[in-house]
This record gives sequence, structure tokens and C-alpha cells, in this order.
Amino acid sequence: MKKILDSLPCATAVFSCDKQGVLTREYISEYAKKVTGRDDLQTSQMDEIMSIVHPEDKVWVQDMIRECVADRSGMDAVYRVVNLNGKISWLHHVSNAIPQPDGSCKFYAIYTDVTAQKLMEEEKKRSYIERYGAYLKQGFDAANTQNMQTILDLQDAVLSGISNGYLVIYIINLQDHTFMRLGSIQNVNEIIKRFHDAQSAMNTVVDRLVRPEYQEKMREFVDLRTLPGRLTDRTLITYDYKGSLSGWCCAQFMPVSYDTDGSLKEVIYAVQHIQDRKLESLVYQNALESNAAFIFHFDLTEGILGEDFRPVARKLVRDFSDFSFPMEYDQFISESYKIIKARPLENKDFKFTREEMLKRYGMGETRFRAEYYAEAYDRFFGDEFFLIPNEENGHIIAMAVGSDITVEHRKEEAARKTLENALREAERANNAKTDFLSRVSHDMRTPINGVMGMLHILKENIDDKEKVLECIGKIEEAGSQLKYMINDVLDLSHIESGKIELQYETFQLAELITALFGSFQILADEKGVVLIPPGCDFGHAFVTGSPTHLSRIITNITTNAVKYTPVGGRVESFVSEKPLDEKHIWFEITIKDTGIGMSKEFLSKIYEPFARENQALDIVHDGTGLGMTITKELVTLMHGDIVIESAVGLGTTVTVGIPLEIADGAVHKEKAEKETYCIDGKRMLLVEDNEMNQEIAKYILNKKGVCVDTAINGRMAVEMFQNSAPGTYDFILMDLMMPVMNGLDATRRIRQSAHADAKTIPILATSANAFVDDIKACMEAGMNDHIAKPLDIHKMMATISKYL
Repeated sequence: MKKILDSLPCATAVFSCDKQGVLTREYISEYAKKVTGRDDLQTSQMDEIMSIVHPEDKVWVQDMIRECVADRSGMDAVYRVVNLNGKISWLHHVSNAIPQPDGSCKFYAIYTDVTAQKLMEEEKKRSYIERYGAYLKQGFDAANTQNMQTILDLQDAVLSGISNGYLVIYIINLQDHTFMRLGSIQNVNEIIKRFHDAQSAMNTVVDRLVRPEYQEKMREFVDLRTLPGRLTDRTLITYDYKGSLSGWCCAQFMPVSYDTDGSLKEVIYAVQHIQDRKLESLVYQNALESNAAFIFHFDLTEGILGEDFRPVARKLVRDFSDFSFPMEYDQFISESYKIIKARPLENKDFKFTREEMLKRYGMGETRFRAEYYAEAYDRFFGDEFFLIPNEENGHIIAMAVGSDITVEHRKEEAARKTLENALREAERANNAKTDFLSRVSHDMRTPINGVMGMLHILKENIDDKEKVLECIGKIEEAGSQLKYMINDVLDLSHIESGKIELQYETFQLAELITALFGSFQILADEKGVVLIPPGCDFGHAFVTGSPTHLSRIITNITTNAVKYTPVGGRVESFVSEKPLDEKHIWFEITIKDTGIGMSKEFLSKIYEPFARENQALDIVHDGTGLGMTITKELVTLMHGDIVIESAVGLGTTVTVGIPLEIADGAVHKEKAEKETYCIDGKRMLLVEDNEMNQEIAKYILNKKGVCVDTAINGRMAVEMFQNSAPGTYDFILMDLMMPVMNGLDATRRIRQSAHADAKTIPILATSANAFVDDIKACMEAGMNDHIAKPLDIHKMMATISKYL
């Protein structure tokens, strides 16, 4: 960046501004030291930087800088500086603010010595004040119709004498808002000649001659009520805008005279045409903003780069010095591309020829870009041309910016490769899911086929009680297997969507382990595997955690160990408790088997969904391939860890550690082991749309002595309840997913009704939607409890009994 700034044919400096608004100079060019006349600037402190500003300008310059720092905006001002010998110079200061990613900001400044211009203006102002000061002090009322023409002649003379290039100059009296025209172009004069009030005249000019996007700021600038405050301690304020007819203009206010009390009385309002200067400023601004390899502008309509042509930077084309100017633009581009050996990356058929750009501009395009590889530099570049109309002469100004995009291009290439890899990975995952669905379909059809087959055998042997009982047992086994498969798929879906919530409660750790391994023993005995349960001598009998999910983890690991251990094999279990702090323990369980083991390759992806090591095992051992995926996710959710060691033919060892909170045994609630339920003689409303589910529930409840009324949707249930006498129903079993009206809405209607039992009647949900968020939705709707489908008779009776 410093090389680029040093190459600019003007004075430059760079300032940094941290988040707290502290401004520090980072760099100042040697040319800037010459322009400011101060080569003794050694430190970067703001006080010393401001020391070069003339005392009369210091206050307002510092105020303007503070505004720029606060707003992170640029600055355009002309002020005086004092060199070491006391000589006063005028500087035109233009700066641009570039926000940084860390919240700080950098200001890039350009300084131009305008001393000669300002001295000329000052001389003309003094001449004006000397010749017409006395006349102004007498007030405008001194003018009369006899000498009006003379006054107008003098005004025109003053206008031409003050400066070339001013579109309007007026003297405005701030006390009565009268104004005197010292000169103006015809269209302005025609607009304001009917006005006597300066504010009204300027507002009308803004509406008629200022482009809409600049009108709001321009109205603020010409507001005479706030003008005295804005001119305090300043000799000039300006605002650049675009005129609807004249292109870029600069509006200016300068104080002329003051009352005896020091209040501002008269000001000069002038508007200067600055089209050329603004275009040049835009070029330099873009050079600073873009860190360009090169940047230049030229008249595209003429198509000639003149003798004074110089690019702002020479980072790319180093051989401009060998070119002979003036030169046709097309020749310049052609020669430049030859030097750098450019090979386009895109837009291969488009050349930045003058004819092509003018043609496209005529079609409404104002910006062109092409990217290419410069073999001579082994770099990638992007060239952009911006076409700007010169409203003064109708020509098209082209600004060319060449940027080094090597880093960006290589990042894009890397991103493209990453995207391609991600696409391949997505395809692989999609194939894996397709394979999974195929296998799950097979595995689900297997127990379904078993159920249908056993039903057929049952029908054929209906009088053979022993055969009937055997078939029923196998149907129950197939149904249980199918339920576990569906639960695995649904559990993984909820885990991946973030819907799994841990249910923390106090429980007895030894009791949970003993109960689990009691069920595992049945599986091991059927398989012919020796299962050695762990000892359960824990230091803390009661803990708080999520027993449901802890049970799921232990079940997945232990059943896998038994399933994949051959007949006569051995599965051992160990548990331990380690203190973490005063309130928590680290519970650890290890399951070690002498089974078939796993390869290193499969072990690296064991937690991936749908993973199975080989198809041969899949034929013998059913399952979805989701058990370890779910286990890993649950362990992570509970802030634990899992370690697996395995080798083919040597068995597998799995160790899981979970943090648990120590609980007081006094708050533990023992389970009520009631096998008899007092619901005989009760009457209930069963809301269920599925005929088979309705029949099953009615049969179970009728056997327990319950009188059952049925409704097939929520609306019918609401009507039956509202039309019943108080005390008719003892409780309601409500399905959730039904046509016409669902169970949640029906529950809300019942709770909101005027029925005497509306607030007190127990409403129990019966649904296959059995996740935490589903149960939470039931409670929020006004239900008392939730019974999951398929219905477990003992659990259903126990839940109903709690509310009767």
C-alpha cells in the first residue's frame, strides 16, 4: 500500500482510528511534507498533527475531524497550514474512510496545495469589499429605480472579476432574508427573479436544479436559520452535489459582515461548477479504496490517451514509460495485454475496445469486467471499466481499475473443490440412506411377514392351545422387534433436529442397573452367551440425571455385545463411581465381550448413521445400524464420553462415562408396585378415530369394569362432554391426531367450556407421538398425563388410577 501511495502524484497520508475514536497517523508521504511545508513531523500524535493548522482554522478543522471520526465518514475541506518559517499555505484536504473488520477504521487522505488559487480569490474578495463595502453597509434599501441598471452592471462586473466558473453569486442579509444578485446563469435568474425572500428562492432552486438524491442534504445546507451556527469560527463551508443540468457543483457560504454585537449579518452564497475536479477526485478515491494494480481515466468519446496520461499506480503494467503518448486507447490496451501475456478466464469474446464499450453504453450498460491470468507475472487480475457521463460536454468518461485478484481467485478455486467434495460426500450419504431404507424395508418386512405367517398358522391350529400360545409369543416378539426399529429411526430424527430433551429426575442407580441386566440375562440365555452382571456397590445410592436415556445407552451397548458374541461366548460388565466435586460423580460402565469384533476401518465410522460392517452379518443379526449413532449422540448430550476398543475375532470393549448429580435419598420417590387398579364401575369417554385402536382400548377397559363411550374426533368429544350431566364421566382418553378436530384443540375447548367438570376432569393423551416436546404440548393444552402407543396395559392402568 505504501508503494502505491508513494507513486501517487499528490500528497498522501494514512490515519488509523481505533474503536474508541483515537486517531493516529500511520504514514505520510515525502510529497506531503513538501506540500505542508513541515518535514519535522516525527510522531503520530494528533496534537502534533494539528499543530501545523493555522490558529484561526484549528477549531473548525478539529471539529470536522471529530465528526468524521464519529461518523466514520470522509472529509473534504480547504484550510490553512503554517510551515516552519511561519509561511501560510492553503491545502485542499480530501479523505476517505475505510472500515476495518475489527471495528476500527482507516482514513486515506490526499492534500493539494491551492495557495495560488486561494490568494487570487482573497485578492478578488478584498477588491470587492473595498469597492462595494460602503454600499453594502447602507443596506439594499439605498438602491432605487434610477440607479438599478448601474447596480446590475456593477454586479456583473464583480461576478466576472471574482472567479471564472461560478454559476451563481449572491449577497444574503440574514436579518431580513433579502438578497442581492451579483451574478447568475440565466436559468437560475429566471427561477428566482420573482422571489424577494432568499430562503424561498434557494428552496425553489433546490427543487428545480438539484438532483432528487441530493435535495434533502442541500436543503439542510441552505437553511438560513442554522447557517450562523455552522459558520461560527469558519471562513467557508461547502457542499458538493449533482445538478440536474450542470453536473457536479459546489455550493459555498462565506461570511461578509457582522453587526456591532458580533452576530453574523451578511454572507456570500456561491455555486461553482466542479465537474472536472470531481471526476478526478473520484478516480483518486477509487484508487485508494481498491488498492488497485492500476487505475486511470480518459475521454472514451475521443478515445485518445493524451500526453499528460499517467496511471495512478504501476503495480501491474511497469512499462508505461516505454509508451509514446498521445496514443489511441485501443492500441494502448492491445500493447498492454501483450506485455503481460494475458489469457482471459471468462468473457473470451469480449475485448475492451472503444467501439464495443460505446455500443454497450448505448444499450444501458455502465460497468464492464473481465478476469484474466497474466503469465508474465503469474498472477490473476480483474479489469473493470466504469463509464460516467460528462454532463458539461456530453462525452463519456471511462475509468479503468485493474485489481490483483490472485488470492480471491485461488480461494474460489479452493471453495469450488470443497464444494465438489461436499457434493460427492452428499451423494455418498444419499446412497448410504438409500441403502439404509432398502435394508430397513427388508428388516421391517421380516417381522411383519412373521406376524402374518404366525396368524395363518394360528388360524389353522385354533384348537391346539399349545400351538396358539407359541404363535402368540412369536407375534409379540415380532411386534417388539418392529417397535424397536421404528423407535430407532424416530429417535435419530429427533436427535438430528435438536428436539431431544433430557428428563432429569432422582433415581436409584443400583436399582436401574440391576433391572436392566435382569432383562439382558433373558436375551443372553436365549443366545447361549454367558453374561456376568456388574457389582452395584455404589458410594451414593441416589443420583439425579436422565435415567431413561442412561438406560437407552446401556441397553444399546449390552444388547450389541450379546448379539455379536457367538454361542458359548462371554460378556462381562463393570461399573464404578468417581468423585468429580462435592455435588457430582463420574459414573462409568464397561461392557467387554469375546464376540466377532470390528476392523479398524469400520471402527473409524461406527458412529455414522446406517453403518454396518458387512452384509453377511446383517442377514443373521437384525437391526437398523442406528444404535451406536444414537448412543454417541445421547452420551454427548449428557456431557459424557465413550471409548471403543475392538479387533476382528478378539471381541470388543466399550466404556461409557456420564456425570451425575448426587441426590439426597430422602427426596427419592419409590415406585408404587400396584397390580390391582380401582377403576371398576367408572365411566369414561374414549376419543379415538382408528377403529382397531378403539376396539382394543374398549376391550381392555371393559375387562377392568369400565363403561366406555366413544367419539371418533375432537369435535364430537367436545359436544358429548358439554351435553353430559356433571359427574357423567370420570376421565377422558384423548387421541392427538384425528380428523375434523385434533386432541389438543379438543382439550382446550373442554377446559374453556362452562361445564361444571371442565377444569377438574382428568384428560389423558394416548398417542404414538411420545417425545418430550409432544408430551410438553399435551400439558400446555390442559391434559393431565400422556400414555404412549402401542398401549402397555399395566402402564395405562397405573396412569389412569393416579387420577381416580
